[in-house]
Amino acid sequence: MVNVRGAKQGEEVLVSDLAVEIFKPNMKEQFIRLFHQDNIEHIFVGIDDDTIVSALNYYPSIIQSYDECFSVGSIGAVCTKESHRKLGLSSSLLALAEQKMKEEHIDFCIISGTRGLYQRFGARDVGAIENYIFKPIETTDSCEVRSYQGESKILYDLYQQEQVFYQRTYEEFVDLFNGQTYPDSYQTYPTYIIYDNNIPVAYIILILHRDQDILEVKEMAGSRKHMYNAFPYVLKKHHKDMIDIKITAHDDLKDYLPHEVIKMSQQATLKIIDHVSFLNKLNNMMLKKDVPVSFQIKDEHIDLIIENKTYHLTHNMLHNLIFSWEHNLKLPTEHDAYIKEIFPLELPWSHNLNYQ
Repeated sequence: MVNVRGAKQGEEVLVSDLAVEIFKPNMKEQFIRLFHQDNIEHIFVGIDDDTIVSALNYYPSIIQSYDECFSVGSIGAVCTKESHRKLGLSSSLLALAEQKMKEEHIDFCIISGTRGLYQRFGARDVGAIENYIFKPIETTDSCEVRSYQGESKILYDLYQQEQVFYQRTYEEFVDLFNGQTYPDSYQTYPTYIIYDNNIPVAYIILILHRDQDILEVKEMAGSRKHMYNAFPYVLKKHHKDMIDIKITAHDDLKDYLPHEVIKMSQQATLKIIDHVSFLNKLNNMMLKKDVPVSFQIKDEHIDLIIENKTYHLTHNMLHNLIFSWEHNLKLPTEHDAYIKEIFPLELPWSHNLNYQ
């Protein structure tokens, strides 16, 4: 008989051992915060005869999207020993984690995966990310690009200037940076700081794939103009042909990018956890923008109210509308315009330093 419960102090080491067994050797080094003893309240395990056979972890954070803040639980390292699969353990652990997230008034969770398991849990593959794959045009604008040499405070200060970002303490930033740039056997994560007149103005953290001609951006912060000007340098340095970058709909980097864009989801699944808290924040956001749109929870259903017109939303419609700006409501033109002023809710690319 397998029992599921919250992990006990000290079991985080056994959970990380299981993650190494199931996923890859450097899980402990890459997910420092997720498996940390201070995160024990957010680790859940399946136990069979005193052995941990299944586990799930989440890491609580705050995402700031312009002037509104949302409480988020990042679920990751969901794993089960092969001998105990198809017993519903991960589903039971998700239910435990959801109850804990509700107690903590987590607005929504982000799960690092799109498995059917997460779909059954109610999470959806949503999001509004714009993906550009291109070869930048060299300019005559001057900037200096330097390899990262441990200047974590510079990175942190630049990150704090972002408009859509995870709120991080300095200590948290350092742990996340050290973890998420710990090399894999198949890729590394070179980091560069860009200077203008000896003043740091931007940074880029790259994903250097061993066997691909594309250089991918994992995270960035700072001046988009200087960042774009640095792309030819890093391409040449690593003998790559193209840059692959994911941004939100209103990122200023778009001013420098080609018109060809791939619209994509977060490549993760999202689920609203605390509907009351989350929708109240969205209502507050719409009120600040002076847009006659609001959500109302009624008899366990969600209504979208635009001016005096009410639209009933299903679970899928709600998630698609908020995170992807996709709907089949057949709105009149003026109502559709109001919706476009608010949605999609802009969130950081999920595979950044906070990726869990």
